[in-house]
Amino acid sequence: MNILIFEKGSSTSITNCLSTEGFQITSISSEDQIVPCLQQNSLFEVLILSLNSSFKDGVALLEDIRRINSSIPILVIATQSDAKKVVEFLNKGADNFLSSPFDKKELIARLKAMIRRNYFYTK
Repeated sequence: MNILIFEKGSSTSITNCLSTEGFQITSISSEDQIVPCLQQNSLFEVLILSLNSSFKDGVALLEDIRRINSSIPILVIATQSDAKKVVEFLNKGADNFLSSPFDKKELIARLKAMIRRNYFYTK
């Protein structure tokens, strides 16, 4: 499973967690890298946007990504977990949302479900 991870202002704990579980990970830390990565590699099965509370433009970034790639499943992981923010992310194009801190098993289960669902819809 090939995953692109954008970790802004956070540690590489998600990258480390998933790579030990056998996922193929490409990790980036600059929003300027997302579009080129998606355009150069169509093999990514999921994009994870890991945003900490100091990153204020998460919704705008999500909208920009959706303008160039409407089909890649996107999981947003954020420390902001109030219902209003979660709904905003989902309405702007996120396929799933996970509040940080999170359980590693839940993250893996959500990723596998997203990949499975996308596989069946694209067949």
